[in-house]
Amino acid sequence: MRILTFLKAGLTLAALSIGGLTALPAKAALLVSDFYTNQVLEYNEKTGDFIRVFASGGELSNPTGLLFTPSGNLLVSSAGTGTLETGIGKVLEYNGKTGELVKTFTSGGELETPTGLLYAPNGDLLVADFSSGTVLEYDGTTGVFKRTFATLGNTPDGELKRPVSLRFGSNGNLLVTIWTDGSVLEYDGQTGDFVRTFVSPGSGGLNVAENIRLAPNGNVIVSSLGRSTLSGRESLSSVIEYDGQTGEYIRTLIPDNAGGLKNPTGMYLTPNGTLLVATFNPGGILEYDVDTGEFIRTLVPNGRGGLTNPTEIILSPTSVPESSAVLGTLMFGALGVTTILKSVKNKQVLD
Repeated sequence: MRILTFLKAGLTLAALSIGGLTALPAKAALLVSDFYTNQVLEYNEKTGDFIRVFASGGELSNPTGLLFTPSGNLLVSSAGTGTLETGIGKVLEYNGKTGELVKTFTSGGELETPTGLLYAPNGDLLVADFSSGTVLEYDGTTGVFKRTFATLGNTPDGELKRPVSLRFGSNGNLLVTIWTDGSVLEYDGQTGDFVRTFVSPGSGGLNVAENIRLAPNGNVIVSSLGRSTLSGRESLSSVIEYDGQTGEYIRTLIPDNAGGLKNPTGMYLTPNGTLLVATFNPGGILEYDVDTGEFIRTLVPNGRGGLTNPTEIILSPTSVPESSAVLGTLMFGALGVTTILKSVKNKQVLD
């Protein structure tokens, strides 16, 4: 029975490797785009310790949106020189492990000031363009421009609606946060046709709508910037929760100054059920309970690693998986081992 014993040992080792016990990544990482320093900074996702400057210099200017490609590289929307109003930007692609610039994924043409990035279900890349008030669609592999996915139009006062963040809702439609009037608009997820104003301007105190996320309970949460020189409005900073189906105001999940909340921009839902919020001024990364809004800790304080004005947060896909995910994969691997061993026994493989 030596062959059977050998198979048992070898397949068990393979299952453990698949399950993540012998092939865990070396470290977990949180990447943060820092607007005025023209950098993407890397931190330990659990301790908040500074690891390194992941990307900087060269073509990177006023970074906002962050998005990992299916291959593991990092896309960064670089708003360009000048202000968000006048920048001529690019979407840059970096090696997801080394931070080295791979190429300019897309630039020129219709693109002026890219902010939010999101993959569509068909694999194309959607880019919120702040200056033109549009959502643009590019080939997700080549970066070739395909079409203007959605034209956002003007406010009743004639101001161009400026998009910041993109997210697909539970119904498959695209939700877009609007900086100009503090609203969230909904567009057909396939055609780009306007559906409705999902969150009315100013609802629940929404002032300058920044980032949007889908909460675990199915509702929508939006970060509201406290002040904006471009919009000319000033109010309390907050993170607000809305009904995921109707867009109706539910509650202020995180009120102004809770745990030091001021001018929130990017948000990220962690695997362990907490919400990370980037605060633009003063710069920092704060952590909250996503269900209660209770402040947990300051994960990254202002100035650590040179952090000044963060705009977006993303977790590296090379991060260590949660124990539940490891256990699930391990069980799957073990099931595969059992099946193969039964097959071997049935065929009476003997030495």
